[in-house]
Amino acid sequence: MPKILLFRVAQDLSVRLVRELSSAGYDAAASESADVRTVIQHEPDLILLQTDVRTLDCCGLLVQLKGNDATAPVKIILLAEGGPLERSRALDLGADDVLSIPFEPVELFARIRAQLREKAPDDRLRLQVLDANKKEREAAAALAEIVGQKETGKKRWIALSAVAALAVIGVGIAVRNAQLSRKSNASLVLQLQSLRSEIVTQGQLLERAQKSREATIRI
Repeated sequence: MPKILLFRVAQDLSVRLVRELSSAGYDAAASESADVRTVIQHEPDLILLQTDVRTLDCCGLLVQLKGNDATAPVKIILLAEGGPLERSRALDLGADDVLSIPFEPVELFARIRAQLREKAPDDRLRLQVLDANKKEREAAAALAEIVGQKETGKKRWIALSAVAALAVIGVGIAVRNAQLSRKSNASLVLQLQSLRSEIVTQGQLLERAQKSREATIRI
């Protein structure tokens, strides 16, 4: 269930929107405080922020939210007074979309759905990055343990190769999926590719360490 957080929305409008959004299947809530900490605490998918663009009262909050790694992925729709000039000004401030007040609920809901559709591929890529990071850490721990075990050289070499191959294949699949995404995020793809390179490099270093250790044992 997508989570929507209302910031600085007038009381009467806030009550109506929370009721309508909840009826439409969203997890909607209004917050008394509007800051980065509140967003991190609630982890919303989208924020509805009411503002007067002419006074730039939302500028600081937009900069903080879009400049923080934890809150930057959250989509922000401004509910703003004014016409085309004010809407374009709000977009320049960093909002993902702007809707002029007054507005029709059907248009607001359509814009919410559009923003959530745009956000979904990037969310999948972020999960793939987290999963790849986890696999990379697990592979590193397994490789280190294998090298330290007192096993025969052949058995150790087979296990080393298997773990390294599985790690590379897992990250490779994640990279491939990311590259096939229609709206893939370039920076996330680069992170996945970097992880794959790190695993390969780590495997090569451990392979050398293994051969050196076996040579020392033979001597």
